Amino acid sequence: MVRNLKPNSSGWRWLQGKHAVSGRAWGGCIDVLEDIEGTRFWPSPDFWINRILLFDARDDIEREISQ
Repeated sequence: MVRNLKPNSSGWRWLQGKHAVSGRAWGGCIDVLEDIEGTRFWPSPDFWINRILLFDARDDIEREISQ
């Protein structure tokens, strides 16, 4: 299935924080991250030091979050 991309007219949405940060980015599709949380594939607590967690969401999830 091929979808047409929609323009992002609102820019980035920050969920937490008011100032600039730096670190190594890690993340992915929120559905997949939820599936691997608590499994041997989920990173250990030490992994999160100096990390920035990124989420990507399906279109239908983005609509649910913004409501």
